[in-house]
Amino acid sequence: MTGQAPLFRYRPADTPVHRLPAGLKLAGMFLVTVAVFSAGLPGLLASSAALAFLALLARIPASVHLRNLRILLSYALFILAFRLAGTGFEAAFLRRMLGETGTYLWQLSAVLLAGTLFYETTGTLEIRHCLAAVQLFFQRLANRLLRTFDRPEAELPDIAFLLSLTISFIPRIFEAWTDLTRAWDARGGTLHRGLSGAWKRCTVLVPLLIAKLLSVAADTDRAIRNRSL
Repeated sequence: MTGQAPLFRYRPADTPVHRLPAGLKLAGMFLVTVAVFSAGLPGLLASSAALAFLALLARIPASVHLRNLRILLSYALFILAFRLAGTGFEAAFLRRMLGETGTYLWQLSAVLLAGTLFYETTGTLEIRHCLAAVQLFFQRLANRLLRTFDRPEAELPDIAFLLSLTISFIPRIFEAWTDLTRAWDARGGTLHRGLSGAWKRCTVLVPLLIAKLLSVAADTDRAIRNRSL
């Protein structure tokens, strides 16, 4: 549907998850990612249950989960096509391959849900203020250590600003892709179906996406430079 909002777009709401500090949510997202891929089945189960509960608290719309599911199903077909190419079809091999692929897709779904929770409940300014506070803490700590050793104070690079730009740029990728797909569908793109239609869609829209993102990055860079003058 062309009326759907882009994925990873902030949705203002008054929920317990929205009210959590941005730093806590950011740390939780990274910890969940580590647990999902390194803590085995117990970590995957616990992370998935916690994320599902938080998604209910945050009132994430069902349409968002359905779009995430579509992404995962498309990726599943892509993985299976490459894993089956040039291999045998013995029952033992197929069971092992399907089990490994299913586990990997489960891990990806947990990470995707963690990212969805973070971006849908955390505004850009919250992210910037959180990272700026972290940098300020380390700046003060570094200056205190330098004064202890009778060294002049030094200013750390503004890593927080650069990191906040990087994190905030991810939703803009999905927003740019949504705008392009809406324009494609409005100009008859829905008439192209099947594998050939999907191939034509990708070959046309992916280069346009790259060009649009480069333009957005250039505009952001100019805005930053103008504000720093």
